[in-house]
Amino acid sequence: MSRVPDPALSRVVLIGTAHYDFLPALASVEDNLLSLADVLTAEEVWGLPADHVTIVADPVTSADMLDPVVRAADEATDTMVFYYAGHGLTEPRRGELHLALVGSDSQRPYTAVSYAHVRDALLGSRAARRIVVLDCCHSGRALGTMADPVTAAIDEAGAEGTYVLAATAENQKALAPVGEPHTAFTAELLSIFQNGIQGHGPLLDLDTIYNHVRAAMRDKGRPLPQKRDRNTAGQLTLVRNRAHTSPAGTVHVQGLEVERERARLAEYGYVPTAEPMSGRVRKSRLVEVTDFDPRHHAGGPRAAQGECSWHGVTCDEEVVASVLVRDGGGDAWHAVCRRALRALGATR
Repeated sequence: MSRVPDPALSRVVLIGTAHYDFLPALASVEDNLLSLADVLTAEEVWGLPADHVTIVADPVTSADMLDPVVRAADEATDTMVFYYAGHGLTEPRRGELHLALVGSDSQRPYTAVSYAHVRDALLGSRAARRIVVLDCCHSGRALGTMADPVTAAIDEAGAEGTYVLAATAENQKALAPVGEPHTAFTAELLSIFQNGIQGHGPLLDLDTIYNHVRAAMRDKGRPLPQKRDRNTAGQLTLVRNRAHTSPAGTVHVQGLEVERERARLAEYGYVPTAEPMSGRVRKSRLVEVTDFDPRHHAGGPRAAQGECSWHGVTCDEEVVASVLVRDGGGDAWHAVCRRALRALGATR
């Protein structure tokens, strides 16, 4: 696939249980959810609309966990992503994986949600691609130690277009290191999404992401992840590569700049002209730079309030200037952060 999955037709469900009645707490799980939601909605990474990402923190009942999965699986027609972080319990006789709820008890695996229910919801989805990411810990381990409850789940990735990426710790420690903001496995995923991978193309497929995470975990002496996919599922593109740059050092992801233009210019009520691209990325040209002045931005809600309108809602950086930009849609004033100013070729 030569593009990222269509944000309008894709859904992501991020579920994590950080606090428990009977199991050790995993405080970093909460940060996992928030950071993943933030990065996946960034235009530079995937650009999912915020309402297409569902966060379920500390589910109490099986319905709390499964209802959002069923709903998202029904809505998604391009790509469906399911992510779970927390304790994983294994049923002693069959070794089946269960995903822990707040009230789950390691001595009563039936108090957690069987992964089979999640799998069935995903297999019933209309989505062409289904991606499962499991960052599970095994019950009974010390706080900060994750274990291997995922083998059975991986073996169940039996449908075309299904990709399961799982953390496994076996008997090793420190997959949820004390004092670190994220679990170790998810931290590596976030690093790829946020920073990209040097030396790779403008888009990152699932196998590239997996291989990079595995190498990073191996280099740090941490348990190695595992994956299971069907046929060409590993070649599916998931996100844009933020480390991919042109020789001049500017981001050069095919189609990304046009998507940014449309998103930014929509704030002003018009869109770029539909002129043929001929394989080239349309460039925005800086016309004028001034100190930030809200009078330039009456037509743009974010800019008028002193928020960066170049990166949109994905940016919380301080606005440092007002800039007049010319591109295929016309001229528009933007309030910009320092990062955007550098990208436009100005310094301040």
